[in-house]
Amino acid sequence: QVLRAMLQRPELHIADRTIEIRKDETRMAIAQFLPKILGFGDLVHSSDSFLKYSNTLTFGISGVLSVFDGFASIYEYRASKEREKQAAINREQSCLKIMLEVIRARSQFDHAKDQLGVAQQELVASQVWFRETEARWNEGLLMTSDKLDALTRFAAARANVSIAEFRHQVASATLLDVMGASTQGDRNE
Repeated sequence: QVLRAMLQRPELHIADRTIEIRKDETRMAIAQFLPKILGFGDLVHSSDSFLKYSNTLTFGISGVLSVFDGFASIYEYRASKEREKQAAINREQSCLKIMLEVIRARSQFDHAKDQLGVAQQELVASQVWFRETEARWNEGLLMTSDKLDALTRFAAARANVSIAEFRHQVASATLLDVMGASTQGDRNE
């Protein structure tokens, strides 16, 4: 479930994209150190009859390295490396946060499931107790107050089952939401 949450939650996709952007910024800062290289070329045709070749091709490469921008480039590189490290730390924090959310939601789901089981067992027991009490009341062995007490317990057990079912549904929906699957109709019980 943790793995599924990490694959489906948009926060991690955003964090991964942020890391890639920071890496690109670092590459751009490194590229600022490189000289600016410029190539040029020219073809000249002359109609002068004294020239041995009427067509002349000139070409070359020029490079410019800016000394004054060097310090700014160094500081930009250092800053981009720090931003890259911070993006990686933020991603790790997002991973840990998602893991913790899934673990808590799973714990709440398991607890709600256990409470539902206990409430259902309590309902069965109170129903059996009510039937026995009603049968003994019909025979005249018990007073009306005993029958009403058994009926109250039975009604309370039904209410507890309804509450436990609601909590179970909320915990299930919370778990699916934390896993990033709230829009899908599948449940992992």
